[in-house]
Amino acid sequence: MFLHNSSSHIKDIGGYIFFSKNTMGRSGRPVKIHTDLFLDFFSAVDPASSLGQSVIRDIESLKIIATSHSFPFPVAERECRPGTSQREIQGQKKNLEIQKAMSAYRENRRERPLNTSSVRAFYHIHQKDEDKCPTVYISEIQILRGGKKTVGGLYEKKGASKFTKVESSNLEGKTVVISGATNSLPKARENAEIISKQEDVPLFYCPDSVAEDLGIWKKNRLTSSTKKLAKELEKTIKDNQKRKVSWIAEGEGAALLAHAVKAIPNSLETHSFKFYNARANLPALLQDLTQKNARLEGEFIDYELDNTQDRTALLAMASHNQKLVQVIGGLPRVNGYDDITRRYLKQQIEGLGIAKTSTSNSVLSKQQSLRGGSQTFVDLLLSSNKGA
Repeated sequence: MFLHNSSSHIKDIGGYIFFSKNTMGRSGRPVKIHTDLFLDFFSAVDPASSLGQSVIRDIESLKIIATSHSFPFPVAERECRPGTSQREIQGQKKNLEIQKAMSAYRENRRERPLNTSSVRAFYHIHQKDEDKCPTVYISEIQILRGGKKTVGGLYEKKGASKFTKVESSNLEGKTVVISGATNSLPKARENAEIISKQEDVPLFYCPDSVAEDLGIWKKNRLTSSTKKLAKELEKTIKDNQKRKVSWIAEGEGAALLAHAVKAIPNSLETHSFKFYNARANLPALLQDLTQKNARLEGEFIDYELDNTQDRTALLAMASHNQKLVQVIGGLPRVNGYDDITRRYLKQQIEGLGIAKTSTSNSVLSKQQSLRGGSQTFVDLLLSSNKGA
């Protein structure tokens, strides 16, 4: 029965804490969640909103749902034939115990999804030595988005026709905006025109569902639709690889770009890239672009300090700020205005890591205190949102 206590399927089991005061095992199964999920959760969930409260209740419901999973899992016993020796009976009992242990072990290792209207959680049921009973361990959360189901991809205005999706296009000399995850094409188009300061700018549209798949701090689980969209972006870049194109990646669009760029062979020396409120691991993306000789000129990183709706972008910058400064410092040398701009950019990013009063750093320090602390996940979520 020792197999029940194997935790090899749960990475870093010491990083799990109780989800809320309602999931500490007083009723139903205890529910724990990994502290590494906090920043993505904080960015997506406002506990004061009706959606946020719905997400919390849905996850808390696991304490009841998980009780339907028997533990250990039963294995049918076989009756002994008349005249069976005691040695055979003991052998059958031993085999039965092994079968039960193996059955429980397999089910214990199986990752289970919880799907509700607002959240998708991935969890295991496990019992550590210090657990009083089988416990739910949540290893990943996806906050589900609503919105219209407009197809993602490249959109352009062709002549006098309306803004339509195109399979391929000659983008020579054009600026293209890769949108953040947005619930409507008109809204994404409006944002693109503001960011680029151009009317009818070509747009690579990322629907809201992209945000469900692409996280900054957690492992990405790409659905078939997001994989297809990344492939479309990859193809668009490849089709224009030798042309001069300027790209602006907004929000989650930067994360989608990171997936597409990895598959681009050879050089992107005629392509320039800028980032606006990027919700991505920018240091890693900049390194990939630099290796392909992409142009990173002028103020190629921009963000809004006062836009609370984009606190995810600020958290991403703050959490990666040291690495980001290091990567920018290692970019190919430039002269004149670009050199001045780059030094200013480094100072701005360093400021996100230095400012003791910044909301981003307050949240980061709280997240670090979760591990080994006495607070529940929801307690910290509530206190962090009060200061956000």
